[in-house]
Amino acid sequence: MNYTKKILLSFSFIFSLSAYSEIAEVYSWKADPGEGASMIETMVEAASIQREMGAHVTINQLDVGSQNQIDYVIRFDSTAEWGSYRDSLQASEKWNEFWNRVGEDPNGELELSFAAINLDANEKASSFPNSGVYGVWVWDVAAGKLPEVLENFAQAKVIHEKLGARIEYYSEGLGLPNTLHYVALFDDWSQMADFLSKAATDQELLSFQAGVSPDSATLARQITGRTLPL
Repeated sequence: MNYTKKILLSFSFIFSLSAYSEIAEVYSWKADPGEGASMIETMVEAASIQREMGAHVTINQLDVGSQNQIDYVIRFDSTAEWGSYRDSLQASEKWNEFWNRVGEDPNGELELSFAAINLDANEKASSFPNSGVYGVWVWDVAAGKLPEVLENFAQAKVIHEKLGARIEYYSEGLGLPNTLHYVALFDDWSQMADFLSKAATDQELLSFQAGVSPDSATLARQITGRTLPL
């Protein structure tokens, strides 16, 4: 298959997934001094309202690689579900009352927000547990290198899952991607530590990594975190 066709197929793949794949909205908040517990209580209240409306919500405490943020993540199974939910939220008296009340006396600041599409159309929002830990590697893809990077991700996923991780990867935004998120999920920190120990000496993984071109993508950010059972 020639390179131009590969690119076109990759773009077609992303667009077709956007209608049917899990979509995640991520809101990264930093608490005001002394307001950490209060901000989490506010998030729990928000999650209660949004879950009643059918959204899948997780509250994630970021760790290494962060500035002590809390990520509030809302997941949907498709763009249709996402759009319907947003219309319902906008019209919700309960949500608007909550939002106006919190806005009058905020306990944190929104530092970052984005939407992302899961590149595995088989995954559903409900398949993400309300507990556990994870690592995220955010990659900026070089121009024209998307097919190569997606192929590398697919190969890495197979190897990493053999070593004990659950792997998901996402296209940031709702259009053509130049930023991809590679996510490794674990039940707890001990499972992540065991995975990292195995990965450091696994010959299949080391051989694969040696063959990856450093020009295809740049690692922009790496973080770990845990999903709070809230």
